[in-house]
Amino acid sequence: GPDRTPVAVPFDPETLGPCDTGPPPPPGDGYNFVVILTDDQRWDTLWAMPMVQEKLVNHGVNFTNAYITTPLCCPARASIYSGGFLAQNTGVLRNNMPNGGPDRFVDSETMPRLLQQDGYKTMFVGKYFALYAGYAGGVNVAPYVPPGWTKFIGRSVYATNRDWWQFRYTEGSTTSAPSVGTNLNAAGQYATSFERDQVLSFLDTVGSSNFFVLFSTSAPHPPATPAAGDENLFTDYTYRDRGYGETDLSDKPQWVVKYADWGGTVDDDALVRKQLQSLQEVDRAVGSIVDKVEAMGQLDRTVFIFLSDNGYMWGEHGLWAKGKPYEESVRIPLVIRTPDTSPRTEDQLVAANLDIGATIFDLTGIQKTTDGLSLVPLLNNPAVNFRDEVLLEGFGTGQGSVWAALRTDEWKLIDNPVAGKELYDMVNDPYELESRHNDPDPLYQNVLASMSARLDTMKGINLNTFKQNIPSGNVGSAYSVQLKVWGGTPPYTWTVSDGALPAGLSLNPSTGRISGTPTKAGTVVA
Repeated sequence: GPDRTPVAVPFDPETLGPCDTGPPPPPGDGYNFVVILTDDQRWDTLWAMPMVQEKLVNHGVNFTNAYITTPLCCPARASIYSGGFLAQNTGVLRNNMPNGGPDRFVDSETMPRLLQQDGYKTMFVGKYFALYAGYAGGVNVAPYVPPGWTKFIGRSVYATNRDWWQFRYTEGSTTSAPSVGTNLNAAGQYATSFERDQVLSFLDTVGSSNFFVLFSTSAPHPPATPAAGDENLFTDYTYRDRGYGETDLSDKPQWVVKYADWGGTVDDDALVRKQLQSLQEVDRAVGSIVDKVEAMGQLDRTVFIFLSDNGYMWGEHGLWAKGKPYEESVRIPLVIRTPDTSPRTEDQLVAANLDIGATIFDLTGIQKTTDGLSLVPLLNNPAVNFRDEVLLEGFGTGQGSVWAALRTDEWKLIDNPVAGKELYDMVNDPYELESRHNDPDPLYQNVLASMSARLDTMKGINLNTFKQNIPSGNVGSAYSVQLKVWGGTPPYTWTVSDGALPAGLSLNPSTGRISGTPTKAGTVVA
């Protein structure tokens, strides 16, 4: 498999919250866990999933203000699998190298591995990360199976493949070390149906052991191919809610204006309908899995957790897709059904990718401190004051994709190293239609100042010098440019991690300044 050498990542124990102590597990039994993780699902789409409503919402807690702290596939999943760490503490900041992707994920002590050590039989099926050579197999690359999975069936083709009846998987089993798996071809069966069947088959093998299942669907990720028979559902549905069609973008940064003018992507009403259509087989799968657990006599010992890895914008402010700081991108569905919880809707702030792991550790008694907070006290008592704020971040490579935000019950501050700040009154302006960052009213300016100071202490380190801002130089002429960062804690150490600087130039490791006299013409990427 690929090199899994651990990578040192920033770690500040003073920022980590301990897991709150919850009730002990049922005597002599303990809890089982079934986690259903969808891909690119907005929080406001559960109305289209009747089985989720019947089997989970009607028996559990529906969190209507749940967030993903880094709303992008690989960072979010690394955070969840690790047991609840921020992206700056997993080292997976983006979807691709050098500062992201599955190759950056240190998977030696993940949540499933700790559960497995505690006696659980663990299963993963579906999308692990987006894809990379180790999971896909291929020429001279053995299919990689990460540690901690009694049964692992990871999808090894992109969800962007429009034929969801031709998916391939890597199958294997591991304990403390990774292993070489085998290639599994599920051609001819719709992906979600195939994955559901693997969960049901695994449950037949657990015997008297506690089990942990993570069922990670491709839906509703674009192209959101629906199962046969679902293609004609929601054909009359047209989304025109929240900030869709906003015409006055004068309060928004320039990257939003340019995106809206360009049209961003080919996403449109047809994709919205397909996303809802593709969720139908997921919905039926949830019903089948809950029924299976009940038939096993395990319903009163099993915790069900339903969530997504990020949200998805449907044209609000002219924007589509994910990775953005606005509500539709960072907010996700989260429903938790436990044997001990009375059904209700909960609107307190939750950082789902952080808090789920802390909750599972709390319920199992596993001693593991993460960036998350256990939801057990809140599940048991709605009067508990849970989170005052959620840190949200984007670590992209373009001017619009590098940002940090702080969300409280009343306000959201967004900061961008190039575009500046936005401030939204989330009580009176929940659709984020009018940023108040330039409003002279002392109320807004005081909130802006206090939240900015707080956010500055929380931001993960991020390079904010973009390639379009680095000037060209001339052979034989002195050259100098200062690279800039934000976040983290200085002093910083600068290195060239990939490629090389132009001949004649060097990078000062203490200051981050590139200087010298170029000696050779050409284009260099570093």
